[in-house]
Amino acid sequence: MRAAILCPGPSLQSFIDQPDLSYDMYLGVNRAVEAYPCDWWVFGDQKCFDMYTPIGVPKIFTRRKWNAIERDNHVNADAYQWSHFPILENRHPQLTYTMNIAIGVAVWLSAKSITIYGCDWKGIEDWDGRPFPGTFRSDKRWEHEEHAYNIIVRWCKKLGVTCRREQENTNRNATASLSIGQRG
Repeated sequence: MRAAILCPGPSLQSFIDQPDLSYDMYLGVNRAVEAYPCDWWVFGDQKCFDMYTPIGVPKIFTRRKWNAIERDNHVNADAYQWSHFPILENRHPQLTYTMNIAIGVAVWLSAKSITIYGCDWKGIEDWDGRPFPGTFRSDKRWEHEEHAYNIIVRWCKKLGVTCRREQENTNRNATASLSIGQRG
């Protein structure tokens, strides 16, 4: 099974302009679900659900606390199918960043090949020129996220899952060859 993870970085615009329709599933990270219809919406913060409107009605993966308690206070929460990924509760440093969580979700959903779009690790603006409010985006943050990503890629490799990033105009490109075991 092939999965595309869509992150909201500037290079996502290239995917939006010429989408690859060959994937079995599309996972949207944070507000990327406003750019392209996704099967799954992965977020860890309530503000994503409060502030953004996805195209269509994707299934949602989020933290258990938000899944079970806070969503009860939202009028439109029942329109979605909610799930959580148990490893999120462990608060591993590698799972601090939503894109890395989305990789774990794709593996859990039996993806054997994962391609990530819009993960640029630079700047503060998303594909449409808007910043994601309340998010700390600096060179240091991107460096930490890239380090965490490389750890997740090594984990995927052990499972035999292929995980790679597609982006434009950046020197940062971590690629590893990987194939998946069973769902977690």
